[in-house]
Amino acid sequence: MTIPNGDTAVIRNSKVAWAADEEALWRNVLMEQSKDGVLILDLMGNVLEANTSGSQMLGYTPEEMLRLHWWDWDTCWTPDEALEKLREFGAGSQTFETRHRRKDGSFCEVEVSVVSATCKGRTLLHCVHRDISRRWRTEHEIQRLQKELQLASREAGMVEVASSVLHNVGNVLNSVNISASLLAERIKKSKTSKVAQLAALLESHASDLPGYFATAPTARQVPSYVRHLADLLSKDQAELVTEIDLICRHIEHIKEIVAIQQSYSTVFGLTQRVNVVDLIEDAISMNAGALARHDVEIVRHYDPQIPEITVERHKVLQILVNLIRNAKYACDDSGRMDKRLTLTLTAGSNAVRIVVADNGVGILPENLDRIFNHGFTTRKDGHGIGLHSTARAAKEMGGSISVHSDGHLQGASFTLELPLQPPK
Repeated sequence: MTIPNGDTAVIRNSKVAWAADEEALWRNVLMEQSKDGVLILDLMGNVLEANTSGSQMLGYTPEEMLRLHWWDWDTCWTPDEALEKLREFGAGSQTFETRHRRKDGSFCEVEVSVVSATCKGRTLLHCVHRDISRRWRTEHEIQRLQKELQLASREAGMVEVASSVLHNVGNVLNSVNISASLLAERIKKSKTSKVAQLAALLESHASDLPGYFATAPTARQVPSYVRHLADLLSKDQAELVTEIDLICRHIEHIKEIVAIQQSYSTVFGLTQRVNVVDLIEDAISMNAGALARHDVEIVRHYDPQIPEITVERHKVLQILVNLIRNAKYACDDSGRMDKRLTLTLTAGSNAVRIVVADNGVGILPENLDRIFNHGFTTRKDGHGIGLHSTARAAKEMGGSISVHSDGHLQGASFTLELPLQPPK
Protein backbone atom coordinates (compact mmCIF):
# COMPACT_ATOMS: atom_id res chain seq x y z
CA MET A 1 0.00 0.00 0.00
CA THR A 2 1.35 3.46 -0.90
CA ILE A 3 0.98 6.11 1.80
CA PRO A 4 0.50 9.63 0.39
CA ASN A 5 3.24 12.12 1.20
CA GLY A 6 2.51 14.08 4.31
CA ASP A 7 -0.02 11.59 5.68
CA THR A 8 1.82 11.33 8.99
CA ALA A 9 -1.32 10.39 10.92
CA VAL A 10 -1.48 7.01 9.18
CA ILE A 11 2.17 6.34 9.96
CA ARG A 12 1.79 7.43 13.59
CA ASN A 13 -1.33 5.30 14.14
CA SER A 14 0.43 2.31 12.60
CA LYS A 15 3.38 2.71 14.99
CA VAL A 16 1.08 3.03 17.99
CA ALA A 17 -0.78 -0.15 16.99
CA TRP A 18 2.52 -2.03 16.52
CA ALA A 19 3.80 -0.81 19.90
CA ALA A 20 0.62 -2.05 21.59
CA ASP A 21 0.93 -5.41 19.85
CA GLU A 22 4.60 -5.61 20.75
CA GLU A 23 3.90 -4.88 24.42
CA ALA A 24 1.34 -7.70 24.43
CA LEU A 25 3.90 -9.95 22.73
CA TRP A 26 6.60 -9.31 25.33
CA ARG A 27 4.10 -9.73 28.15
CA ASN A 28 3.08 -13.08 26.67
CA VAL A 29 6.72 -14.20 26.32
CA LEU A 30 7.78 -13.06 29.79
CA MET A 31 4.67 -14.02 31.72
CA GLU A 32 2.47 -16.65 30.09
CA GLN A 33 5.14 -18.66 28.29
CA SER A 34 7.13 -19.21 31.50
CA LYS A 35 6.77 -22.67 33.07
CA ASP A 36 7.54 -21.05 36.43
CA GLY A 37 5.08 -18.96 38.39
CA VAL A 38 5.55 -15.23 37.77
CA LEU A 39 3.90 -12.70 40.10
CA ILE A 40 4.04 -8.90 40.17
CA LEU A 41 3.60 -7.50 43.71
CA ASP A 42 3.74 -4.10 45.34
CA LEU A 43 5.54 -3.49 48.62
CA MET A 44 2.31 -4.10 50.57
CA GLY A 45 2.18 -7.67 49.28
CA ASN A 46 -0.76 -7.10 46.93
CA VAL A 47 -0.79 -9.24 43.78
CA LEU A 48 -0.96 -6.93 40.76
CA GLU A 49 -0.51 -9.61 38.14
CA ALA A 50 -0.02 -13.40 38.01
CA ASN A 51 0.66 -15.70 35.10
CA THR A 52 -1.20 -18.96 34.52
CA SER A 53 1.65 -21.11 35.90
CA GLY A 54 1.72 -19.11 39.12
CA SER A 55 -2.04 -19.38 39.58
CA GLN A 56 -2.04 -23.11 38.86
CA MET A 57 0.89 -23.70 41.24
CA LEU A 58 -1.19 -22.29 44.10
CA GLY A 59 -4.54 -23.67 42.89
CA TYR A 60 -6.27 -20.31 42.37
CA THR A 61 -7.74 -18.67 39.31
CA PRO A 62 -5.92 -15.56 37.97
CA GLU A 63 -8.84 -13.44 39.20
CA GLU A 64 -8.62 -14.93 42.71
CA MET A 65 -4.87 -14.26 42.79
CA LEU A 66 -5.51 -10.53 42.38
CA ARG A 67 -7.37 -10.52 45.71
CA LEU A 68 -4.52 -12.18 47.65
CA HIS A 69 -1.48 -11.01 49.59
CA TRP A 70 1.91 -12.67 49.87
CA TRP A 71 1.19 -14.07 53.34
CA ASP A 72 -2.03 -15.73 52.14
CA TRP A 73 0.07 -18.54 50.65
CA ASP A 74 3.58 -18.27 52.14
CA THR A 75 3.87 -20.27 55.38
CA CYS A 76 7.24 -18.98 56.58
CA TRP A 77 6.26 -15.48 57.73
CA THR A 78 3.46 -13.71 59.56
CA PRO A 79 1.93 -10.69 57.80
CA ASP A 80 4.17 -8.30 59.77
CA GLU A 81 7.26 -10.35 58.97
CA ALA A 82 6.20 -10.57 55.33
CA LEU A 83 5.89 -6.78 55.06
CA GLU A 84 9.38 -6.44 56.50
CA LYS A 85 10.69 -8.94 53.94
CA LEU A 86 8.92 -7.17 51.08
CA ARG A 87 10.66 -3.93 52.03
CA GLU A 88 13.98 -5.81 51.95
CA PHE A 89 13.13 -7.15 48.50
CA GLY A 90 12.46 -3.60 47.32
CA ALA A 91 16.09 -2.72 48.09
CA GLY A 92 17.59 -5.40 45.83
CA SER A 93 17.18 -8.82 44.23
CA GLN A 94 17.09 -12.00 46.34
CA THR A 95 16.73 -15.74 45.81
CA PHE A 96 15.52 -18.02 48.61
CA GLU A 97 13.56 -21.19 49.35
CA THR A 98 10.21 -21.21 51.13
CA ARG A 99 6.99 -23.20 51.48
CA HIS A 100 3.66 -22.27 49.86
CA ARG A 101 0.19 -23.32 50.94
CA ARG A 102 -2.15 -24.06 48.04
CA LYS A 103 -5.85 -23.20 48.01
CA ASP A 104 -6.77 -26.84 48.82
CA GLY A 105 -4.53 -26.81 51.92
CA SER A 106 -1.68 -28.87 50.42
CA PHE A 107 1.89 -27.58 50.38
CA CYS A 108 4.71 -27.20 47.87
CA GLU A 109 8.37 -26.31 48.33
CA VAL A 110 9.37 -23.34 46.18
CA GLU A 111 12.46 -21.41 45.15
CA VAL A 112 11.67 -17.72 44.70
CA SER A 113 13.73 -15.14 42.77
CA VAL A 114 12.71 -11.52 43.42
CA VAL A 115 13.82 -8.46 41.44
CA SER A 116 12.59 -4.95 42.24
CA ALA A 117 11.80 -2.38 39.55
CA THR A 118 10.50 1.18 39.53
CA CYS A 119 7.54 1.92 37.28
CA LYS A 120 6.03 5.43 37.20
CA GLY A 121 7.64 6.20 40.54
CA ARG A 122 6.31 3.05 42.18
CA THR A 123 8.48 0.15 43.37
CA LEU A 124 7.21 -3.22 42.16
CA LEU A 125 8.49 -6.73 42.79
CA HIS A 126 8.88 -9.22 39.97
CA CYS A 127 8.79 -12.68 41.61
CA VAL A 128 9.61 -15.95 39.83
CA HIS A 129 8.42 -19.06 41.75
CA ARG A 130 9.92 -22.45 40.86
CA ASP A 131 8.38 -25.61 42.33
CA ILE A 132 11.19 -27.70 43.91
CA SER A 133 8.88 -30.15 45.71
CA ARG A 134 10.30 -33.13 43.80
CA ARG A 135 13.85 -32.34 44.88
CA TRP A 136 12.67 -31.76 48.46
CA ARG A 137 10.81 -35.10 48.49
CA THR A 138 13.88 -36.84 47.06
CA GLU A 139 16.09 -35.53 49.86
CA HIS A 140 13.58 -36.57 52.53
CA GLU A 141 13.09 -39.97 50.87
CA ILE A 142 16.85 -40.54 51.16
CA GLN A 143 16.73 -39.67 54.86
CA ARG A 144 13.74 -41.97 55.37
CA LEU A 145 15.48 -44.83 53.57
CA GLN A 146 18.60 -44.37 55.69
CA LYS A 147 16.55 -44.69 58.88
CA GLU A 148 14.64 -47.66 57.46
CA LEU A 149 17.88 -49.39 56.49
CA GLN A 150 19.41 -48.88 59.94
CA LEU A 151 16.28 -50.29 61.61
CA ALA A 152 16.14 -53.29 59.27
CA SER A 153 19.82 -54.01 59.88
CA ARG A 154 19.38 -53.97 63.65
CA GLU A 155 16.34 -56.25 63.51
CA ALA A 156 18.06 -58.74 61.25
CA GLY A 157 21.11 -59.09 63.44
CA MET A 158 23.24 -59.72 60.36
CA VAL A 159 26.34 -57.69 61.15
CA GLU A 160 28.30 -58.55 58.02
CA VAL A 161 25.36 -58.17 55.65
CA ALA A 162 24.27 -54.91 57.24
CA SER A 163 27.81 -53.54 57.03
CA SER A 164 28.01 -54.37 53.33
CA VAL A 165 24.54 -52.97 52.67
CA LEU A 166 25.35 -49.69 54.43
CA HIS A 167 28.65 -49.45 52.58
CA ASN A 168 26.94 -50.01 49.24
CA VAL A 169 24.13 -47.59 50.04
CA GLY A 170 26.79 -45.07 51.06
CA ASN A 171 28.32 -45.36 47.60
CA VAL A 172 24.92 -44.80 45.97
CA LEU A 173 24.17 -41.89 48.30
CA ASN A 174 27.50 -40.37 47.31
CA SER A 175 26.29 -40.39 43.71
CA VAL A 176 22.97 -38.89 44.82
CA ASN A 177 24.84 -36.17 46.69
CA ILE A 178 26.93 -35.34 43.63
CA SER A 179 23.80 -35.07 41.47
CA ALA A 180 22.02 -32.98 44.12
CA SER A 181 25.02 -30.64 44.33
CA LEU A 182 25.02 -30.29 40.54
CA LEU A 183 21.31 -29.49 40.65
CA ALA A 184 21.80 -26.87 43.34
CA GLU A 185 24.67 -25.31 41.42
CA ARG A 186 22.69 -25.22 38.16
CA ILE A 187 19.69 -23.69 39.91
CA LYS A 188 21.90 -20.99 41.44
CA LYS A 189 23.28 -20.22 37.98
CA SER A 190 19.84 -20.33 36.36
CA LYS A 191 19.10 -17.63 33.80
CA THR A 192 15.70 -17.01 35.41
CA SER A 193 17.01 -13.79 36.93
CA LYS A 194 17.76 -12.57 33.39
CA VAL A 195 14.06 -12.85 32.61
CA ALA A 196 13.31 -10.80 35.69
CA GLN A 197 15.87 -8.17 34.64
CA LEU A 198 14.34 -7.94 31.17
CA ALA A 199 10.88 -7.62 32.69
CA ALA A 200 12.20 -4.86 34.97
CA LEU A 201 13.70 -3.08 31.94
CA LEU A 202 10.38 -3.11 30.09
CA GLU A 203 8.49 -2.11 33.22
CA SER A 204 10.78 0.88 33.64
CA HIS A 205 9.74 2.07 30.17
CA ALA A 206 6.08 1.09 30.51
CA SER A 207 4.94 4.70 30.31
CA ASP A 208 6.43 5.11 26.83
CA LEU A 209 7.14 1.74 25.25
CA PRO A 210 6.61 3.03 21.67
CA GLY A 211 9.20 5.72 22.23
CA TYR A 212 11.60 3.28 23.84
CA PHE A 213 11.42 0.79 20.97
CA ALA A 214 11.57 3.57 18.40
CA THR A 215 14.65 5.37 19.73
CA ALA A 216 16.63 3.29 22.24
CA PRO A 217 19.54 1.28 20.72
CA THR A 218 19.10 -1.42 23.38
CA ALA A 219 15.48 -2.01 22.32
CA ARG A 220 16.63 -3.43 18.98
CA GLN A 221 18.53 -6.14 20.85
CA VAL A 222 15.51 -7.31 22.87
CA PRO A 223 14.08 -9.83 20.33
CA SER A 224 17.38 -11.65 19.80
CA TYR A 225 18.10 -11.51 23.53
CA VAL A 226 14.73 -13.13 24.32
CA ARG A 227 15.38 -15.86 21.73
CA HIS A 228 18.86 -16.53 23.16
CA LEU A 229 17.45 -16.54 26.70
CA ALA A 230 14.71 -19.00 25.74
CA ASP A 231 17.33 -21.37 24.28
CA LEU A 232 19.44 -21.16 27.45
CA LEU A 233 16.45 -21.81 29.70
CA SER A 234 15.40 -24.81 27.59
CA LYS A 235 18.93 -26.22 27.82
CA ASP A 236 19.01 -25.66 31.59
CA GLN A 237 15.66 -27.41 31.97
CA ALA A 238 16.81 -30.44 29.97
CA GLU A 239 19.99 -30.77 32.06
CA LEU A 240 18.06 -30.47 35.32
CA VAL A 241 15.56 -33.13 34.23
CA THR A 242 18.47 -35.45 33.36
CA GLU A 243 20.03 -35.02 36.83
CA ILE A 244 16.66 -35.54 38.55
CA ASP A 245 16.10 -38.76 36.60
CA LEU A 246 19.56 -39.93 37.65
CA ILE A 247 18.77 -39.25 41.31
CA CYS A 248 15.50 -41.19 40.97
CA ARG A 249 17.38 -44.17 39.54
CA HIS A 250 19.84 -44.05 42.44
CA ILE A 251 16.94 -44.02 44.91
CA GLU A 252 15.38 -47.02 43.20
CA HIS A 253 18.71 -48.84 43.57
CA ILE A 254 18.72 -48.06 47.30
CA LYS A 255 15.15 -49.34 47.59
CA GLU A 256 16.17 -52.59 45.89
CA ILE A 257 19.06 -53.07 48.34
CA VAL A 258 16.78 -52.41 51.32
CA ALA A 259 14.13 -54.78 49.94
CA ILE A 260 16.67 -57.60 49.53
CA GLN A 261 18.01 -57.11 53.05
CA GLN A 262 14.48 -57.06 54.51
CA SER A 263 13.50 -60.22 52.65
CA TYR A 264 16.35 -62.08 54.37
CA SER A 265 15.75 -60.61 57.81
CA THR A 266 12.17 -61.94 57.85
CA VAL A 267 13.36 -65.56 57.64
CA PHE A 268 16.15 -65.35 60.20
CA GLY A 269 16.84 -68.81 61.68
CA LEU A 270 14.59 -70.70 59.26
CA THR A 271 15.59 -73.23 56.62
CA GLN A 272 13.86 -73.24 53.26
CA ARG A 273 14.23 -74.29 49.64
CA VAL A 274 16.12 -71.66 47.70
CA ASN A 275 17.48 -71.02 44.23
CA VAL A 276 21.28 -70.74 44.58
CA VAL A 277 21.63 -68.44 41.57
CA ASP A 278 19.18 -66.02 43.18
CA LEU A 279 21.23 -66.04 46.37
CA ILE A 280 24.41 -65.20 44.47
CA GLU A 281 22.71 -62.45 42.46
CA ASP A 282 21.28 -60.90 45.64
CA ALA A 283 24.77 -60.83 47.16
CA ILE A 284 26.11 -59.17 43.99
CA SER A 285 23.29 -56.59 44.09
CA MET A 286 24.19 -55.68 47.66
CA ASN A 287 27.77 -55.00 46.55
CA ALA A 288 26.93 -53.63 43.08
CA GLY A 289 27.59 -49.99 43.90
CA ALA A 290 31.04 -50.66 45.37
CA LEU A 291 32.02 -53.04 42.56
CA ALA A 292 31.00 -50.51 39.91
CA ARG A 293 32.71 -47.66 41.72
CA HIS A 294 36.00 -49.59 41.83
CA ASP A 295 35.66 -50.81 38.22
CA VAL A 296 35.60 -54.49 39.14
CA GLU A 297 34.38 -56.67 36.27
CA ILE A 298 32.00 -59.49 37.22
CA VAL A 299 32.25 -62.82 35.37
CA ARG A 300 29.62 -65.51 35.93
CA HIS A 301 29.92 -69.25 35.27
CA TYR A 302 26.73 -70.95 36.42
CA ASP A 303 25.88 -74.59 35.76
CA PRO A 304 22.34 -74.49 34.29
CA GLN A 305 21.39 -77.75 36.05
CA ILE A 306 21.77 -76.52 39.63
CA PRO A 307 19.04 -77.92 41.93
CA GLU A 308 17.43 -75.97 44.74
CA ILE A 309 18.92 -76.50 48.19
CA THR A 310 17.49 -76.32 51.70
CA VAL A 311 19.44 -73.85 53.82
CA GLU A 312 19.16 -70.81 56.07
CA ARG A 313 19.04 -68.09 53.41
CA HIS A 314 20.42 -65.31 55.61
CA LYS A 315 23.51 -67.35 56.52
CA VAL A 316 24.36 -68.11 52.90
CA LEU A 317 23.84 -64.44 52.00
CA GLN A 318 26.07 -63.40 54.89
CA ILE A 319 28.88 -65.64 53.56
CA LEU A 320 28.55 -64.55 49.93
CA VAL A 321 28.32 -60.84 50.74
CA ASN A 322 31.47 -61.13 52.84
CA LEU A 323 33.41 -63.05 50.20
CA ILE A 324 32.42 -60.67 47.39
CA ARG A 325 33.30 -57.64 49.47
CA ASN A 326 36.70 -59.11 50.39
CA ALA A 327 37.35 -59.91 46.72
CA LYS A 328 36.60 -56.29 45.84
CA TYR A 329 39.12 -55.09 48.44
CA ALA A 330 41.72 -57.58 47.15
CA CYS A 331 41.30 -56.32 43.58
CA ASP A 332 41.53 -52.72 44.74
CA ASP A 333 44.68 -53.33 46.80
CA SER A 334 46.43 -55.02 43.87
CA GLY A 335 46.64 -51.79 41.86
CA ARG A 336 45.61 -53.66 38.70
CA MET A 337 43.60 -51.93 36.00
CA ASP A 338 41.86 -55.15 34.89
CA LYS A 339 40.11 -55.96 38.19
CA ARG A 340 37.99 -59.07 37.88
CA LEU A 341 35.69 -61.10 40.12
CA THR A 342 34.65 -64.55 38.89
CA LEU A 343 31.72 -66.45 40.38
CA THR A 344 31.42 -70.15 39.53
CA LEU A 345 28.53 -72.39 40.51
CA THR A 346 28.60 -76.18 40.04
CA ALA A 347 26.77 -79.16 41.53
CA GLY A 348 27.81 -82.59 42.76
CA SER A 349 25.73 -85.54 43.84
CA ASN A 350 25.17 -84.28 47.39
CA ALA A 351 26.29 -80.64 47.40
CA VAL A 352 26.63 -77.43 45.43
CA ARG A 353 29.91 -75.59 45.12
CA ILE A 354 30.22 -71.78 44.88
CA VAL A 355 33.67 -70.39 44.03
CA VAL A 356 34.39 -66.67 44.52
CA ALA A 357 37.69 -65.92 42.78
CA ASP A 358 39.53 -62.64 42.21
CA ASN A 359 42.71 -61.55 40.44
CA GLY A 360 43.72 -59.30 43.30
CA VAL A 361 46.52 -58.96 45.80
CA GLY A 362 46.58 -62.68 46.72
CA ILE A 363 47.41 -64.39 50.02
CA LEU A 364 50.89 -65.24 51.29
CA PRO A 365 51.49 -69.00 51.90
CA GLU A 366 52.09 -68.49 55.62
CA ASN A 367 48.65 -66.86 55.98
CA LEU A 368 46.59 -69.55 54.25
CA ASP A 369 46.36 -71.80 57.32
CA ARG A 370 45.13 -69.04 59.63
CA ILE A 371 42.96 -66.99 57.28
CA PHE A 372 39.77 -68.21 59.02
CA ASN A 373 41.11 -67.74 62.57
CA HIS A 374 39.21 -65.35 64.82
CA GLY A 375 40.96 -61.96 64.94
CA PHE A 376 43.32 -62.63 62.03
CA THR A 377 43.35 -60.00 59.30
CA THR A 378 45.78 -58.59 56.75
CA ARG A 379 43.86 -55.33 56.27
CA LYS A 380 44.83 -52.23 58.23
CA ASP A 381 41.21 -51.45 59.09
CA GLY A 382 40.08 -55.10 59.33
CA HIS A 383 38.72 -56.69 62.50
CA GLY A 384 39.36 -60.38 61.78
CA ILE A 385 35.74 -61.43 62.30
CA GLY A 386 34.32 -61.66 58.77
CA LEU A 387 36.02 -64.80 57.44
CA HIS A 388 35.86 -66.48 60.84
CA SER A 389 32.08 -65.94 60.96
CA THR A 390 31.68 -67.23 57.39
CA ALA A 391 33.51 -70.45 58.28
CA ARG A 392 31.30 -70.93 61.34
CA ALA A 393 28.12 -70.23 59.35
CA ALA A 394 29.13 -72.75 56.66
CA LYS A 395 29.88 -75.40 59.32
CA GLU A 396 26.52 -74.77 61.07
CA MET A 397 24.76 -75.58 57.78
CA GLY A 398 26.73 -78.79 57.30
CA GLY A 399 28.98 -77.21 54.67
CA SER A 400 32.56 -75.97 54.48
CA ILE A 401 34.65 -73.15 53.10
CA SER A 402 38.23 -73.34 51.81
CA VAL A 403 40.76 -70.98 50.26
CA HIS A 404 43.48 -71.19 47.59
CA SER A 405 46.07 -68.67 46.42
CA ASP A 406 49.33 -68.97 44.54
CA GLY A 407 50.81 -66.07 46.48
CA HIS A 408 51.29 -62.31 46.38
CA LEU A 409 49.52 -60.61 43.44
CA GLN A 410 48.29 -64.01 42.21
CA GLY A 411 44.68 -63.61 43.27
CA ALA A 412 42.68 -65.89 45.54
CA SER A 413 39.65 -68.16 45.36
CA PHE A 414 37.25 -69.13 48.17
CA THR A 415 35.13 -72.24 47.71
CA LEU A 416 31.85 -72.63 49.63
CA GLU A 417 30.30 -76.10 49.63
CA LEU A 418 26.73 -76.53 50.82
CA PRO A 419 24.77 -79.80 51.14
CA LEU A 420 21.57 -80.20 49.14
CA GLN A 421 19.77 -81.02 52.41
CA PRO A 422 20.59 -79.68 55.90
CA PRO A 423 22.17 -82.07 58.40
CA LYS A 424 19.77 -83.92 60.71
